[in-house]
Amino acid sequence: MHSKWKVWDFYSSSSGTSVFSHFGILCVGLYDPLLKNKILISIKKELESRQYRHVDAKDITSEWIDNNLKSLSLFGSDESFIITNMENIRKDVGEILFDEQLDISNRTIVCLYNKVDKNFKSLVNKKHINTLQIIAPAFWESEQLLDFIVGDFSISFSYEARMKIIESVEHTYIDFLNLISKLEVLYPASVIEVNQLDNVIEKKRVDNFEVARLMGLKKSKEFYRKILGANASYDDLRSLFYFLQTHLLKISSPDFLYKKNKLTKYDKQILDQSKIWKSNELDIMFKILRDFEFRAKLKDPLLFHDLNKSLLKNL
Repeated sequence: MHSKWKVWDFYSSSSGTSVFSHFGILCVGLYDPLLKNKILISIKKELESRQYRHVDAKDITSEWIDNNLKSLSLFGSDESFIITNMENIRKDVGEILFDEQLDISNRTIVCLYNKVDKNFKSLVNKKHINTLQIIAPAFWESEQLLDFIVGDFSISFSYEARMKIIESVEHTYIDFLNLISKLEVLYPASVIEVNQLDNVIEKKRVDNFEVARLMGLKKSKEFYRKILGANASYDDLRSLFYFLQTHLLKISSPDFLYKKNKLTKYDKQILDQSKIWKSNELDIMFKILRDFEFRAKLKDPLLFHDLNKSLLKNL
C-alpha cells in the first residue's frame, strides 16, 4: 500500500506514526533529507517496546540478510530493524531484501530514504511492501510548514512576526528551521515580536523578494542590475533562480490567495503582478529561469556574461 502525506498532515493524523510499528516492511521516502532526524525519532519511539537495531544501508549485505533475517539471530526471529540512508543500498542487496519470499511477518523493518529516487518508486506497486512518501509543500503552504516546524520549539510568534518571517525568509525547511533555532536560543519560551527579528533574519547578498518584485513588475533593467550588483555566488544564484520560479508559479495561479483570511504584503504583490503577465510571457520566463538555475548548479562561468548581455538588451 502506498500513501502520500504533507508532513504536518502525517503528524496530525490519528493513525500517523503508528504505521512505524506495523509488522512487515515499510519504506519511507522524504522530499527533504533534513526531515530524517524528526522521522527517525518517531520511528524509535514507536518501536521502543521492542527489540530493534538501527543499521546504515551501506552495511547491509547479502550475508547480513542471511544472518539477521533468514536465520535466527541472537534475539530470535522477532527482532526489528531501522535501515537508514536506503538510497545507498546496493541494487543486488535491495533485490534480496525486498524479495517477496523473505518472511518477516512477525517483525518490523522500516527503510528510510533521504530522497524519493527511482529505487523507492520501484517499490510503490509491490503488494507485500508498504510505502509512505512525505511530499513537498505546495508553494501556497509555507505558513503550514512554518507552523509545523515551530511546534517542536518552546517559542511562538505574534501575528506581525509571523508575517514578517513569511515575507522575509525563503520558504524552505532549512531556512525556517535555522531561524527558529536561533530564536529559541535567544528568546526561549516566549512569544516572538516583530522587532526581535531585525537582528536575527540575515540579509543575504541577494534580496530574493526584491528581485522577485522587480521581475514581477517587468522591470527588466532593474531586475538584471540587482542580480549582477549583488556579487552573488553560484549557490546564491541557484537559490535565487529557484525562488523566482516559485514566484512565477504563484503569479500564474493566484487563486489560492482568495482562500486566505488576511493577505500579506507579499500576497497582495502577487495578485497585482498576476494582472500584468500573459501566459506565453510566463512560459518564456520559466524557461529562462530554469536555464539560469541549471547553469548556476553547474557553476558555468558564462552565466555572468549572459546575465550582463540580458542587461544590455534592456538598457
